[in-house]
Amino acid sequence: MPTTDDDRPLDEGNDSDGSPLLDDSESAMVRKKDTISLELGILGVSLLLNITFIILLVVADCPHLSHRLHHGRWMDIRLYSPASESIENIPRVFRMAFQDDQSPYQGWPDDEKDQLWQDMYSKGMSIRIDEQAAGSLLNRTEHAPVVGIQHDYVVGLDVFHQLHCLNMIRQSIYPVRYNSSILHHCIEVLRESLTCAADVSAIPYRWHHETKIAEPDIRSVHMCRNFTKIREWAFGRFIPMTTKRKHVEDGVVVDYTGVGRDPEEVLAEELANPEGWNKTVNDL
Repeated sequence: MPTTDDDRPLDEGNDSDGSPLLDDSESAMVRKKDTISLELGILGVSLLLNITFIILLVVADCPHLSHRLHHGRWMDIRLYSPASESIENIPRVFRMAFQDDQSPYQGWPDDEKDQLWQDMYSKGMSIRIDEQAAGSLLNRTEHAPVVGIQHDYVVGLDVFHQLHCLNMIRQSIYPVRYNSSILHHCIEVLRESLTCAADVSAIPYRWHHETKIAEPDIRSVHMCRNFTKIREWAFGRFIPMTTKRKHVEDGVVVDYTGVGRDPEEVLAEELANPEGWNKTVNDL
């Protein structure tokens, strides 16, 4: 039975002049390996150049990040918060927030409820941190514009800004009492915060036999950060910023109050009711 070259054992054959058949095969394999090595090398260089280009784009967009990378701290880059030391995770059951299962923050507004809301966040949006903590932030912050502590720095914790915005939205429901505010800003802040934190706690459904309906049971367990501990940490570092128009320059607090128009007043005018708006505050 005739055999093909593929059937013949490679170590048994010789050509007409007695030289081994392996010579040509080995040469072909070496050439193939060289080609593969070259292709892999080109691919590796291309990948490295792309990664370098992406890093340069990020660095160009964030000077503070550039400083970190320049000092070889790429692996240290993370979202640092000076309040990390106060974080404690605890299980908490949410309220239904209806009828007999309401919180003290709910219901028609009065002075007591207003104070409860203020107490949640009032001292958490301007807190004092030291130079070491400020240097660990991914985003640069300013010196505390208060005489005596101007060599320290000031930050706020976003949770308190979110609560402030939520309170503004609450107040907008009762325009006769409050007549506020810049709500589209607050709604967007909360939208971004909710999608950023993205609570994935499972909310179960419960079948109600009497009414024959399945409803989500909000009274489910969530793993929460201990807000009381975070608030105590932040409020203990509160800075009484009487104005946002003070700035630390060369170690000295400079007050720009009265220099030009107050930017916040200008913004309030720009965000006033649009031209042609035909509703009064009582119609909102």
